[in-house]
Parts: sequence; C-alpha cells; structure tokens
Amino acid sequence: MSVSLWSRVTPQQTSAIREGLRMARKIFANEEASSGLTTSELYKLMLKEKPVAGFEKYDMKRFMSEKTSGKSVAPPLPPNLEHPIRSMSFLKQQVLPILEGNKEIRLATTMRTPSIAQTENTKAQAQGKSKGKNKVSESTPEMSLSPVTVRLWKPVTQHVQKKTQTVNWGPYAKSFKADGHEVGVGEDWSHLNRRRKRARLGAVKRDHKSVVTMRVLKVQKEREELEALKQGRIRKMKAKRRVWLNGVWARKRAHWKAAAATAAES
Repeated sequence: MSVSLWSRVTPQQTSAIREGLRMARKIFANEEASSGLTTSELYKLMLKEKPVAGFEKYDMKRFMSEKTSGKSVAPPLPPNLEHPIRSMSFLKQQVLPILEGNKEIRLATTMRTPSIAQTENTKAQAQGKSKGKNKVSESTPEMSLSPVTVRLWKPVTQHVQKKTQTVNWGPYAKSFKADGHEVGVGEDWSHLNRRRKRARLGAVKRDHKSVVTMRVLKVQKEREELEALKQGRIRKMKAKRRVWLNGVWARKRAHWKAAAATAAES
C-alpha cells in the first residue's frame, strides 16, 4: 500500500508515515534484525533514529483540549511530538500495517530467552505493583531465564533467482519441458488469490493424474500389441518349419521306397 493512497491523513501525518517507513526499512536492513524484533524493541530503535532535516514537527493545536458537555477535557499528549513516531500506537496503527501489507515484514511466533535487563525490568514492575501490599522480600530467589513465547517482526527475505545462461536447444527444446506441461504443470499461478490458486492446483493435479493413467494404459496396450505381433511371428515361423520338416520327411520316405524297390528287383 503506498502512502499516497492515504486520503484521510494530513500532509504532516503523511510525512511522518513516510519517515517511519524509511526508519523501519533501515532497521530491518541490518543483520541484527534478521532474527526478529518485538514491537517494543522496534519502537525503541526507531526513536534513536533521527528524522530528515526538512521534517515538519507535529502541530500542537491538534492535541489541544476538546470541549465535551461544556467541560474542557485535556487528552494526554503523545510522548514524542518532535519525532515522526510520536507514540507506540502510531507505530502499530500507521507504519507496521503498511510494511506487512507490502510483504516486507511478517509477524512470527517463536521461543526466546529473555535478557538480564528484561528480567530486571520485570522484577521492578512486580515490586512496583506489590508496593503497599505484600512487599517482595530481598531473599526472593532469582528468576530463571527460561524461554518464553514472543511475537517478533521478521523481514521477508526475497529469494533472488540466479541468472542462468540461456541455451538454444533447437528441436530438442520440447524434451526439456516439465512432465504434464500440457495440463498446466510448471505454470506460474502466483497472480491468483489463495482460494483460486488452491482450486487451480487441485484441478491440475487431477488432470495430471488422469494423463499419467492414460499414458500407462497406452504403454500397456502397445506392449500387448507388440507381444501379440511377436507371438504371431513365432507361430508363422513354427508353421514354416513344420512345412519344411514335412517336405524333408516326405523326400526321405520316397528315397527309401525307391531304394527298397531297387533292392527287391535285384
């Protein structure tokens, strides 16, 4: 989603969103962010980034008190009015959805061991909550640094295909096509949405299965015809041999009869 398509935001907010996208892309381009960042970690890193020189600060008039039922109500001000990422809500609602929609980052759930600083912060929060009630004793055992489930923003790595040298195979080009290409095997269906892509792949799989079945039946039929032709040739050869042997024995019998007759006359 392009920033220019946001029609319900002010020009200053559009500039802040653009700056936030630039900062987030710069952070995710580092190798340290390849393992993933939580929203809080990303927020802290983005606050360390400096905006461009021409960035227009937020207008204080927008965050002035509003009149509600005749009374003046002063809403809380964002914590970072001089920075493009003025609050955590701005990061969650304006910047991260654009990056996720552009498939530049994705939200993944994984197991991660918290650092010692995070453990100390957790202890401090627990002590603050228990203040005035049951105070946490100093003899409380140390928290074990066991893996916890966290949700991390990870950059989406684009697999760059290596350029291969094209070879002109001439008349042999057809033999290098994917098996079942006539029914759509090997085609690019990335332009379809998820539902149509799933239906198209299922149809291609069924068509390819029927093509393979017909191919097997065709091969079996050709083998049967070849075997029948072979058996026919064998029968003809046997018949010719039988005729030849009958002729040989007929000539031999005639010779024997002639020899017997000659012997009887003498």
